[in-house]
Amino acid sequence: MGWISEHIQDAGYGGFLAFLLLSGCQAAEELPRPLTKADYLIGKDWALASVQVDPGFERGPDIITDLLPYYEACRRDNSWRFEATGQFCFDEGASRCTAYDPQRIAGQWALTTDERKLVLTVHDDNVVLNLGAVTSQRLQLLSTLREDGEVYTVTETYLPR
Repeated sequence: MGWISEHIQDAGYGGFLAFLLLSGCQAAEELPRPLTKADYLIGKDWALASVQVDPGFERGPDIITDLLPYYEACRRDNSWRFEATGQFCFDEGASRCTAYDPQRIAGQWALTTDERKLVLTVHDDNVVLNLGAVTSQRLQLLSTLREDGEVYTVTETYLPR
């Protein structure tokens, strides 16, 4: 009979439990909570990296799926920043599309309960953006465009600077 078996018989079941508790067994550590989309958004400057459209646009013999080259430079250098306080800042970057555009727009942000939409509030105006993938290295905003009876999905992908 082994040492543990002998002590179980000698001390009884309750004594064995007391032995385990007093012999240095540590309580189970609390597992960290899984990261949410909000966790991934916070504290980074998100810069536009790509704009894709599906299905692609016909342009002559070509099908255009990458829209970023068609964006003006003043839109390609914009960035977003989201803070844990619920504040966000949209920055126009080095070039602004018009001289009267503000350099920065600040407001409040929140995710819907299901984390599928990003709600931005500036003054009393709300803008709701559809979220695609959100990871520590990618933020995707989805929108729908209708043209000539066709429905297109536009995916803007932002990467942290």
